[in-house]
Amino acid sequence: MLLQVSIGPVCLFVFDSSLKSGFFEGVKASFAAALGDALYIFLSLLGISKFLENERKKIWFKRLGALLIFFFALSSFLQIFGIQITPAFIRIQNAGFFSSSFLGSLILTLSSPLTILFWAGIFSVKAAQENYLKKELFYFSSGAVLSTLSSLTLVSFLGQTAGNIFSESLIRFSSLPIALFLFYFGVKLLIQKKKVSAS
Repeated sequence: MLLQVSIGPVCLFVFDSSLKSGFFEGVKASFAAALGDALYIFLSLLGISKFLENERKKIWFKRLGALLIFFFALSSFLQIFGIQITPAFIRIQNAGFFSSSFLGSLILTLSSPLTILFWAGIFSVKAAQENYLKKELFYFSSGAVLSTLSSLTLVSFLGQTAGNIFSESLIRFSSLPIALFLFYFGVKLLIQKKKVSAS
């Protein structure tokens, strides 16, 4: 839970979605983040993470992830001036559950493929040091996904609360600090050496 609540690009995206579009848009973004985590956890359990242990592949995945985060940072900044650069399929507003909040959060969550290495490390410890069996790993995986969903739902609530308090012009300019934070995370991903962050 503490890991998921820590401020990261996905957390900021969920907060921004609920701040500007309401609680349920934030919840959709939370579900997308949980789905992305579940996918990476599943791949970790399958052992796909070994594919990413090659240092050269790691560097390319880092660059790809940073590029996508930079794109979201630029998009957030330009939204202040009413300029949209995101592809049309991400800007879907009235598509039921699969709205722009859901798709944007899913893309942002998957934009850091090194997350799979983080989960692989966690599950290696659980399997090797704590002798977790398949059933226990399943329960632990479920708990990890639920922690993502519950903590980001809380972030959605906080975003909606802030949206009810702030003026419309202040909400519009909230994209500026979010863009700066996303830019920071993109730079951090590029210069990061060994540590792998899941947020």
